[in-house]
Amino acid sequence: MHKKKRRVPIPEETKAQILFQNDHRCCRCHKGPTDSARIQIHHINEDPSDNRLENLAVLCRDCHDMLKDQLWMGQSFIQEEIRKYKAAWEKAVAEKRRHQKFPPATVKEKITEFDAEGRPKQLIEREISYTNGLAPQAFGISPPVSLSQSKKRVLENTKRIATSKKPAEKLMEILDRIKKAEEIGIDDMVLLSRICLSLGDSKFHEGDYTKAEAFYNEALSYGKSANEPEIVKICFYELGAAVGMLGRNKEALDCFNQVIKTDKDNPGAWFNKGVALGFLDRTKEAAAAYLKAVEFSTKAEEWGIVASAHYNMGNDLYELEKYEKAVDAYLKAIDFGTKAEELDTAASAYTNMGNALGELERYEKAFDAYRKAIEFGTKAKEWSIVARACYNMGITLGRLEKYEEAVDVYLKAIEFGTKAEKWDTVASAYYNMGVNLGKLEKYEEAVKAYYKAIESRRFLPDRGERIFISITRLICFLGSISIRDKNREQARRLAKTLSEVYQNGKEDGMAKLVVETMQTFGSDLPQKDRADAFQQFEKLFHKAKKQIEKIPGNAGSK
Repeated sequence: MHKKKRRVPIPEETKAQILFQNDHRCCRCHKGPTDSARIQIHHINEDPSDNRLENLAVLCRDCHDMLKDQLWMGQSFIQEEIRKYKAAWEKAVAEKRRHQKFPPATVKEKITEFDAEGRPKQLIEREISYTNGLAPQAFGISPPVSLSQSKKRVLENTKRIATSKKPAEKLMEILDRIKKAEEIGIDDMVLLSRICLSLGDSKFHEGDYTKAEAFYNEALSYGKSANEPEIVKICFYELGAAVGMLGRNKEALDCFNQVIKTDKDNPGAWFNKGVALGFLDRTKEAAAAYLKAVEFSTKAEEWGIVASAHYNMGNDLYELEKYEKAVDAYLKAIDFGTKAEELDTAASAYTNMGNALGELERYEKAFDAYRKAIEFGTKAKEWSIVARACYNMGITLGRLEKYEEAVDVYLKAIEFGTKAEKWDTVASAYYNMGVNLGKLEKYEEAVKAYYKAIESRRFLPDRGERIFISITRLICFLGSISIRDKNREQARRLAKTLSEVYQNGKEDGMAKLVVETMQTFGSDLPQKDRADAFQQFEKLFHKAKKQIEKIPGNAGSK
């Protein structure tokens, strides 16, 4: 009979560490005490004596209960699932904390696997975060009225709580207590404006921009009522960041313009104005705003802002195909990023500089830039940047028809992408590895690479479009294998499949196109309706179809 293992109390230090790593929130649903969720610590391997950090997961009571109810479904599956939730959430919490310094300037780059003709390409698609972080300055601003000793104590207590690890719950208690008073005077509004700013910051850093916006708006109303222009300025800045993160870039721009009206030397406001203008496709105005950010942040010795502004200018210039100027901008981003000890910014700038140099056909310098990106990314332990540099180096090698070397570099991209859990990079690297293996006529290996690309994309948001493209290429290479091996019957079947899928897609759009292809492979992958993917398929289909049509009597493909 299996003996049940004895429960060993989790040491307080270990308990504090695991709760801190998870922001005292459930790793599955991300709820915490502020959502009225009761938090528990779960032993992943069901051994209550194993208190290693890697064996502990933070769950709310509801998720924990649901887990217990489902154990009969298969414990190994459940354990692995919880480990994935744990890893993803702890990584997100660490990333959030890393960017809480001012300014975070987080720039994420997606990878586009192919151009309109089905060839791999380098393309920078930016997802730039607005920066916030001015709220703590509110506590250093002198109130317009004299505060009583009791109100001064509340203000000091609020300041202390606002800088603690979990401020929201206690700040809400103070907020509710003040708002319940029979009469709210100016001294109360002074307190309320600062409390609401701190609560807004707390929600902003949790990624709850809607609640952050509500608190910033409330703080703004109190700041105006108490006639505190400096508080109003901070409110507009933080409000602009929140509505910008919600995609309302025109409103964000208006907020930053309000800040600049009263504080024309504010580097963060100019930087965020550049971000807003960039999202509104007003590229020249964005560049001018970034130059202002550089000017004023240089005076203030805010080298992080200088680096980020140059980096974003480089990306704008790259999109405008002004590659020489983009290289200059990236060099400045590297210089100031290194000065600010922001190695991740320097590493990303090296990667994109490599892309620009590649477009200028300066391949040796491009490789040097990618090597530097890998070096800086490794020092910063930013494995996603290392993976991206390897990926783009692979594309450059492919352009130079160095297919064997490209395959080796894509394997490195897969290695580091896996380490960073950047499955989009991993999937893209597998896909392009398949392209290069096809060029080498290693069709069996190419097919395996496409299967890996499909497998890596199964749980990503863009799985429909890109999985479909991978499947389409996979079918084409299976056809090439059949042609090479003179398996005419198999080649005819594949050609017929391509033809039928193509015709169905032409009539009914992307949804049926994906479904028909998935059914051909007996796959249970989910349907994803991406209309523009049909155009990509159509071009790839005609290109591959010519190969298969060479077989005599292959009427099914016509």
